Amino acid sequence: MTSFKFDKNNVANAIINTVVLIVETVVALIFSLTGRRESVPKFKIEGKNKTLVTVSALFVIGICLLSLLFTLSDGPPKDDYTAQHALGTGMAEETCKLLDNKGQIVVV
Repeated sequence: MTSFKFDKNNVANAIINTVVLIVETVVALIFSLTGRRESVPKFKIEGKNKTLVTVSALFVIGICLLSLLFTLSDGPPKDDYTAQHALGTGMAEETCKLLDNKGQIVVV
């Protein structure tokens, strides 16, 4: 049986490689749409920038997930007091009938 060892460097490298790939793809797309014939520059992320890019990418991913969550959810259910209003109206009418419109009602 093989054991799984979590290595934060591998996760960080995977995130950075994904970010670099996305940036290079976007740059290549922009170059092709604008008609530029230059070669697409290659990006290297090393040192302190590696941590910054990793944290920034995780932050952007988190914001995107929250945005999706709030967009796709309907929010809290809407309050509908129609039934309670009808019940209160009916109780008030029946109470008035019982008192023959004479007397006082105390609501606590």
